[in-house]
Amino acid sequence: MAVNNQKRVVFAPQPGLAESFLSTMNRVVSVELSDDEDVEWIWAPGAQGMAYVSGYTIVKKTA
Repeated sequence: MAVNNQKRVVFAPQPGLAESFLSTMNRVVSVELSDDEDVEWIWAPGAQGMAYVSGYTIVKKTA
């Protein structure tokens, strides 16, 4: 039985770019996932109601 060890890169969603928010960038840029994995992004509040990705959880894909 062949095993597929290929990984894929998933980039984090970008925050809104209001001028006052430009200094707060995502803490996570991307994650590397196997074919049977997915990512759940963790959002944190930022300036003026904007949000940014502060972390992630890798989960197994469901059928």
